[in-house]
Amino acid sequence: MDQMMSLVSQYGYIVLFLAFCLGPFGIPVPSEVTLIAAGLMTAHGLLHPIYTFVSMLLGITSAVTIGYWAGRLARKYGILNKWSRYKGYRKAEQFYVRHNGTALAVGYCIPIVRYFVTVLAGVNGVSFKRIVFVSYPSAIVWIGTIYGIGCICGNQIIRIFQ
Repeated sequence: MDQMMSLVSQYGYIVLFLAFCLGPFGIPVPSEVTLIAAGLMTAHGLLHPIYTFVSMLLGITSAVTIGYWAGRLARKYGILNKWSRYKGYRKAEQFYVRHNGTALAVGYCIPIVRYFVTVLAGVNGVSFKRIVFVSYPSAIVWIGTIYGIGCICGNQIIRIFQ
């Protein structure tokens, strides 16, 4: 958390955007820790609450959108065809087909899953409109909840882990 806070204080809101936008693509940044750190920095007056929230929201919705279109391209060009023979992939896809709206909404609460559920949505041909109307509001709720906890309880959380 200290490293994230140092980066944010040095480079500003772009770090928050990039942490959420690039996180699913191999940049190992724990989203929940970043949200709590941003909330703590906001509570101490180091970050503006609206700019912070919007930076993180734009980052996560960019990642979700990229993941969705990557899934659409994977479907179009048959990139995932060889994966379909794996039992785990088939189970995930069947679950997604059965519960796609719920999977999109609840997927935000589960680390790592939040990035793959939109790829599966793209692979399964879910309309982009559905992504916008289900995933984006879920992102607002997820970010608002964890960021709010960081704003209100950040100091107590840090004391627990010290």
